[in-house]
Amino acid sequence: DDTKAVVHLFPTTIKATPPVTEEETAPVVDESAPWKLGIKEFALNSIDVKFDNDNVKALTFGLDPNHIAFTDINFDLKDFQFSPNVIRGNLEGFSFKEKSGLQVDKFKTYFLYGDQTTFIKDFILETPNSKFDANVTLNYKDVNKLSEHLEDTSVDVLIKESHLGLRDVYLAMPTIFEEAGLTSLTNKNLAVDIKAKGVVGDLSIEQFLLTGLQST
Repeated sequence: DDTKAVVHLFPTTIKATPPVTEEETAPVVDESAPWKLGIKEFALNSIDVKFDNDNVKALTFGLDPNHIAFTDINFDLKDFQFSPNVIRGNLEGFSFKEKSGLQVDKFKTYFLYGDQTTFIKDFILETPNSKFDANVTLNYKDVNKLSEHLEDTSVDVLIKESHLGLRDVYLAMPTIFEEAGLTSLTNKNLAVDIKAKGVVGDLSIEQFLLTGLQST
C-alpha cells in the first residue's frame, strides 16, 4: 500500500556494439510441455509511478509517454489464467489519475480469449467525461482459422447508455487530435447505444445509435 516508484531516463550516448556471431544467434529449441500461468488474486493499492525521459522534450498538454506521473493506482485482478490457448480473468477494479488530467474512476470486466469463444462481460468504464457499459461475445469454430471463416463468426454485442467524452481522447492522444483539427470538439460527448446479434455474414442490428457531434 501507498507505494511510489520513480524512473528517470537520463540523456544517452550511443556506443558501438561488437558483431554478433552466428553461434550466438542460433535458435534455441524448447521441447518443454505447454506452460500455464495462474494467479488467484493480484492487487495494487494507492500506487504512484513517475517516469521521465530527458532525451525527449515534454509535451505541454495531454498524456506524454516520455514524461508520465500516475498517482493513486488501484488494481484488483482475480482468477487470472494465461496459456497459449486461453487468457481469462476477472478484473474487479482498476483506477488511476495522471498529471495530464487523464483519469479512470472505474474499470471492471470479466474477460475470456479462447479456442472457440472470446468475450468481455459486465464491462464498465467510467471517467469524469465518459461512461461505457458493454457485453461482447464472439463464437467461432477455430481461432487459428478465424480470418478464413470470418463470415461464420457468431456475434452478440450490447453497448447501452454509454457515451465517449472527446476530452478523454484529446488527453490520451493530444498530437493526433490536434493534427486532425478536432480541438473544437474537445467538450463534445458522443452517445453510443448498439445492439447486434447473429453471424457476421448475416448480422441483425437491432439498434445502432451514435449521437452528439453536431447534427449526427
